[in-house]
Amino acid sequence: MIVQLLAFMFGGTLLYYFSPKVVKASSSLAKALEVDPLIIGLVIVGIGTSLPEIANSIISSVTGHGGINAGNAIGSGITQISLIFGLAIIIQGKVKGNKKKILFLGGCAMLAAILGVSMFQKGYLSRIDGLLLIISYLILLYFIRIVGRRKYFRPETEDGVYKTRIKEYAWKTAYSLAGIVVGAVIAVYMLIDLSRLLGISEFILSFLLMSINTSIPEFFIALSAIKEKEYAIAIGDIFGSNIADVTLSMGIGPLLVPNTFSSTTPLWSGLYLIAITGLITYLFSRKEKLERKDGVLMVVLYLLSFPMLLF
Repeated sequence: MIVQLLAFMFGGTLLYYFSPKVVKASSSLAKALEVDPLIIGLVIVGIGTSLPEIANSIISSVTGHGGINAGNAIGSGITQISLIFGLAIIIQGKVKGNKKKILFLGGCAMLAAILGVSMFQKGYLSRIDGLLLIISYLILLYFIRIVGRRKYFRPETEDGVYKTRIKEYAWKTAYSLAGIVVGAVIAVYMLIDLSRLLGISEFILSFLLMSINTSIPEFFIALSAIKEKEYAIAIGDIFGSNIADVTLSMGIGPLLVPNTFSSTTPLWSGLYLIAITGLITYLFSRKEKLERKDGVLMVVLYLLSFPMLLF
């Protein structure tokens, strides 16, 4: 067990080390393309920080552990929107946002969660389900692109310096992403071993442990972005990761090998994800900011997700 724990920690260390690098490089690459910071966080950074979940989905599905795929996707969604975002706000003080943008992001995240829950409520994910989830993500990206053309989503400034270094940013993004994938592969194999040794449900272990491990990138991104008052990056990454986790990442594994689940736990946890996403979106859009007291509430909402594991 000690070997598995050490290997799991090593995988987590790789995720911790490479995630800030891929975010920084991909963010700079997006700036060179003159994309609004919120869209950068939503699409580029959101996908980048969801790579661990994508790798986990593929590996867990191929090895016949569908519970890990569902547990990590739903668990990461709940962890990111409540615990990770809440802790970052508690530490840094507050985060601000535009009401229209918050409602747009929250709406997309809720829609993605509803799509994901509707797929696995029957207890399994077929190849057709996986394909539909991936197509749903692509449709959401297209919708985001259309809305992103509106005036309040356009970048306010342009920096010609970024345009001259596109190849450099692309290379840094590529090798950093490779490091994330390696870390995720190691972590998921060790999680499978730990689950077998401890006799704990793969879904529950993934929900509690893997979701926090793969959400480390989102935490440090949110922490540094809020500190530098780059609120759009933090907000876009949190919501963007949630959208990607319950559609793209959860669907890509079953597209290769169908998943089955041993209980209705994923359904109840998925419904809870939809509920807290709506609540946090409402609170954020109403005041156009979240403060420390809101962060505490978000952490409490995360803790209240644990009873879902008993169903």
